[in-house]
Amino acid sequence: MNLKIGFIGVGSMATAIFESLVKSEKQLQKSIYLYDIDINKTSKIRENYDVNIVSSISEIASSCDVIVLAVKPDALEVVFDELSTVLSNQMIFSVAVGITLEKLETLAKKEVTIVRTMPNIGAMIGRSMTSYCVNKRVSKQESMVINTFLNSFGKAVEIKEDKFDEFTALCGSSPAFYMEIMDSMIAYGLANDFSYEDVLKMVSETMITSAKLLQESNLKAKELINRIATKGGTTEAGLNVLNKHNINKVITETLIATENESKKTK
Repeated sequence: MNLKIGFIGVGSMATAIFESLVKSEKQLQKSIYLYDIDINKTSKIRENYDVNIVSSISEIASSCDVIVLAVKPDALEVVFDELSTVLSNQMIFSVAVGITLEKLETLAKKEVTIVRTMPNIGAMIGRSMTSYCVNKRVSKQESMVINTFLNSFGKAVEIKEDKFDEFTALCGSSPAFYMEIMDSMIAYGLANDFSYEDVLKMVSETMITSAKLLQESNLKAKELINRIATKGGTTEAGLNVLNKHNINKVITETLIATENESKKTK
């Protein structure tokens, strides 16, 4: 990308995003600008990366084409008190949970392109599944910037803003649910005398393969299940236990609980 990107706030998500940009070489380090009220955070980053550490929000705005708001939602008002005075035609990307486009527009006090996003923990390895929505009809050039930036640390999908809570359940929180399943499988392997390294490889590679099969085989999940589970076989025996405990109901209730909690953040 031939852009200057500024991050306001360098917590775990912002750090994951800019590290992915740098490691993938999709963004020159010298074209990344960072600001955080905690100078210890930026100082540590500067030890490892040749990025620009700036001393004010205004400097981010004056230096950058793209501004990523990566602060906690309750800090946005303070950030915009300074940012709104220097905004011109920069594009703003917000990762603040629960803050709507309407609220962001009100805080910005100017007509600028605002992209509300929700990355997930996959950004740590350049594999985020990110949702986004935009506050106005964007130009072709702006669309290219949005897609290039958001897909530079994973994959992105545009959704309706009123579906962010469901997205939180499906992609924002769900890595923890998959991890919970894998943790149980790893524990089973350890209890049966596999080494941690071996059982980690077995479980994680099988999870990855299952996802790849769903993506690439053109078969639906149930069709793949039926191909694996022969009648009277080992897989059917395991599925019978899952069905006995109504696994579909458990998963659905888990997602609904996550969605409902997400709605409380507004």
